[in-house]
Amino acid sequence: MQLRDLEDLRKIFKRISGKIAGIGITAFSRISLAFFMENFKIFCLKNTLDLPILRKIAHITCLGELEEGLNYLEATSTDILSSETVQRELLDSDIKHLYVYQSYHNMEMLLKDRCISTIANEANLREKVSSKEFFVKFLEDLAIRQLRYEIITSKELLDTKAGTLFNMFKGPFVVQSLQIKKGGGRGVFIVETEGDLSHVREIISEGMLHNVRLKDFLLRPYVKGTSMSMLGCVTRVGVLAGPLQYQLIDLHGPTSIGERGIFCGHSWSDDMESSLLEEASRLIKKVGNGLKDIGYRGIYGIDLIWDGKELFPLELNPRLTGALPALTLLQLEKNVVPLELIHVLAFVEPSIRYDLSSLEDSLMAGVKGAQILIFYHKHHQTLSPKLKAGRYVWNGQRAIFLGPSSGLIPKGEREFIVVEVPRVLNERVLEGGGDFLRMARILFKNPVLDDNGDLLDWVRDLLKWEKGENLGGDKRTLSSDNHNTSCLQQGSG
Repeated sequence: MQLRDLEDLRKIFKRISGKIAGIGITAFSRISLAFFMENFKIFCLKNTLDLPILRKIAHITCLGELEEGLNYLEATSTDILSSETVQRELLDSDIKHLYVYQSYHNMEMLLKDRCISTIANEANLREKVSSKEFFVKFLEDLAIRQLRYEIITSKELLDTKAGTLFNMFKGPFVVQSLQIKKGGGRGVFIVETEGDLSHVREIISEGMLHNVRLKDFLLRPYVKGTSMSMLGCVTRVGVLAGPLQYQLIDLHGPTSIGERGIFCGHSWSDDMESSLLEEASRLIKKVGNGLKDIGYRGIYGIDLIWDGKELFPLELNPRLTGALPALTLLQLEKNVVPLELIHVLAFVEPSIRYDLSSLEDSLMAGVKGAQILIFYHKHHQTLSPKLKAGRYVWNGQRAIFLGPSSGLIPKGEREFIVVEVPRVLNERVLEGGGDFLRMARILFKNPVLDDNGDLLDWVRDLLKWEKGENLGGDKRTLSSDNHNTSCLQQGSG
């Protein structure tokens, strides 16, 4: 069967043999398939206030509702899959595919004798291509222009003279650990002065960070520019590119030890410069075709930095990314076949014939909208949560709760929808690790950045209000008040 549009997509999903179930830390993170499959099942960990809304379109088993004492910090899909509750439901069902964030070795072992496949690349391949060292060398093999880089050991970073390092990059540079696999700014430091370098060396000399032994580092020049990213999807017949998206970075400040590059959301605009879109698309496809040659399938994301003249690739994320499912919801709103669903078909219906030109035209047309992640800084804030799941409107001074949402895309200009708020808020049940623990996601119908890349005034005021109202913080200030919110150091993850 051929895939050209949403009508074709719905027909294809109706004929798929074998049930698909989603596994995610939150139910919202796997909700996309519920729009295409009847009785879609989701297994999730976190008991969130949006579950009543999501249960209108999906069947959800939430371990946080059923099992006391669950610790959500650094949890993975494998932890959910290992639960006796989930194992029992899988045994009594005809589920044939599990839709997961990414595959893990222990997950593959658990499913080995169950005749259940994961909608994800095998862990061995994912681990290989997610390596930062692999990616910079992969770009060289593909003859894709990138920022100058050096890979050095801890000893070399500790012993090399400061002047030598600054001369190497003709100014400030970024230090990124190669051993810390999780992104979101972990193990990323900007070095602009000798004092910054001394601070980084002090951390490195301890030998461990985030429970990981530090050995090697990727160094690149620090370029002040616009942080962007783009998704690609490898299918049997070719590579598709998604819309170019702005990334929101460091809205809530650096970590207590100065790590930078904390991912805080996206802003999507449908009026990007065509030349920039074409350049990003060419890059994404070239990388995608290279990945296809080594057996990769499905979605991947590439973090990019645009300095106003050139677009540089920074990092490869060979898995579902933080853009989903928000991007999927926005694409459905515009009647565009979502890249996320093409990813699913690459694993469960690989024989589908794709009308690549029609699909790409609609995907590249772009969408409008945004999402912002709300974090709790455990060292600087106290929890006094008042957020509810559902629709809000900003009245210029505060957010007014309008009630549970009947959909997941806001309608009014200053409306927004809040999802993924834990029912009980404490550090044990908040998702994440390190200083910043995630406590909510806010969805917008329009972009949240102005033409200069700064947060719109009303969105900035909203975040200040939310910070003071829910986190016991100083609502007069936001860490991004004095810099461009889309400015990113290299290698944010």
